[in-house]
Amino acid sequence: NRNGIPDDCDIAAQSSADRNADGVPDECEGACCDCFGCDEMDAAQCFFRHATFAGYGVLCGDKNACVPAVFGHDDCSQARVIPSAPQFTTFFDTRCASTDGPAAVPCTSDQPFGADVWYTYRAPCSGLLRVDTCEGTFYDGMLAVYDGGFACNCPTNNLGLSACGDDTCGPGGGPAFVDLPVAQGRCYTIRVGGWDAASGQGTLA
Repeated sequence: NRNGIPDDCDIAAQSSADRNADGVPDECEGACCDCFGCDEMDAAQCFFRHATFAGYGVLCGDKNACVPAVFGHDDCSQARVIPSAPQFTTFFDTRCASTDGPAAVPCTSDQPFGADVWYTYRAPCSGLLRVDTCEGTFYDGMLAVYDGGFACNCPTNNLGLSACGDDTCGPGGGPAFVDLPVAQGRCYTIRVGGWDAASGQGTLA
């Protein structure tokens, strides 16, 4: 800890805590979380790992430690239900998402699509639905919406694809929105992912 005393001496004298018994004073490391779990290390190591650092002295399992992201709606069969309301906004995070939909989606051409999370929306009336990730999304995102019929079926191919968006918010390598006609009572399966499995955080509206 750069106080001129060997760390093991500080720990033995109890002037430094070592709650995880790894021989490193707690003030020299903190919880570092990524999609694979939580480990204790210093901030520079965590940054190099492209993970989230909770702060020095904060260990995995502490109340204010970071935790690996786990999303039930990473699997289409566990898709999150969007209320049948005129407007609805929700935060999403695909940084730890797997891919369980078609690996390529024909937007303007067959484009690689991955790192997806899923939602379902049942149309309360017939009309035009906009699905939008433009605000607050800062990665190369893509959208695909499938007509899931009346049973909210998960797609195994692109035959039910109703709309697909890539870079439709404006800048290349950015987020997307789609507009599509919907029919009253039918369920639409919304897939939020990224071009070639790009991932990040954003807002779905």
